[in-house]
Amino acid sequence: MDKPERTRAHKRTSYRGEVWLVALLMLLLLTIPSLANAYGIYENKQRAAVLEARSHQLNEQTTVWNRLDRAQSLFKEGNYPECAHMLSNMSADSALVEQRIQQLFEQCYGPWASGILDQAKAKAIAGEFGNAIALAAEIEKGVWQQEADRWINKWSKRILELAIKEYRTLEEGALDKATDMLAAIPSRSRLSNTAQSKAEDWNQEWISNISSQRTALSALTYNDTRRAKIAALDITEHVFWVPRKEHLLTEIKQREQALIQRVENAKRMLASGSLQSAYQEAKALPDTEPWRQSKLEILERISISDSQPAQRDWNTNIVFLGSAAFLLVCCSIRLLGG
Repeated sequence: MDKPERTRAHKRTSYRGEVWLVALLMLLLLTIPSLANAYGIYENKQRAAVLEARSHQLNEQTTVWNRLDRAQSLFKEGNYPECAHMLSNMSADSALVEQRIQQLFEQCYGPWASGILDQAKAKAIAGEFGNAIALAAEIEKGVWQQEADRWINKWSKRILELAIKEYRTLEEGALDKATDMLAAIPSRSRLSNTAQSKAEDWNQEWISNISSQRTALSALTYNDTRRAKIAALDITEHVFWVPRKEHLLTEIKQREQALIQRVENAKRMLASGSLQSAYQEAKALPDTEPWRQSKLEILERISISDSQPAQRDWNTNIVFLGSAAFLLVCCSIRLLGG
């Protein structure tokens, strides 16, 4: 390629580059306003968010200070319960404000807790230990909680003693009353686990005794005195259940004596030859042990005794026929000889 040609090619390349550069510059000129607008919107949103956060923080601080002032007024008025309740749910970002909240809370909480304990002690004096514990359980903060726990443990012990006494009575519904009393012992009491264990044991004892009683009564309907006695003896010696257990054992004993008498009657009838009466008496015996064994033995003896008369009658008939035949022969000989 000669020099003029190279010069023209260079000019064409340079021209194309200038065109692209102009196009790029025009594109940038068109885009800059949009970018600036977008950035402005973003910056405005950020600024609005910051202002909103600051406004919210300021409102919270204002609310905290207003509530703090209100709590201070309640404290001065002697309204300690409301003062303590208001401060118990308050918090602040400022350590200084938080410290003031805590100080005022303790000033309000102490007299309030003291008043609650006085009310609880009055309930306990009246014998309402469950209500006394419920009141004392409201105290859950500071040194007053330790004092409340001390009284809760003391009253829980008293409730446990009364519940045990109630459970051991003859009254109907003693179980429900006793377990209801134990329910008043809270989880924070030292006797909580003991109370729960007692309630579970008592319920289980009651369920077991009811089951044994039902089993014994059911067995008696079939004259199964052996199973009835085993079930009755499983009933515990709880004061409520002792008379019921004794009543069952007495009924079982009477049933046994009646069945023993029936066995003896059947044997006596059998010995006297009253086979039909002996059979009826034996058939009335239950098919449960030990009566089943006696029943089978008597019926077997009746069967044997019933077959012996038939055998004796057959032997007697044979002897009679033989004698008659002998006499007939003798008479025939005499007639022939005459």
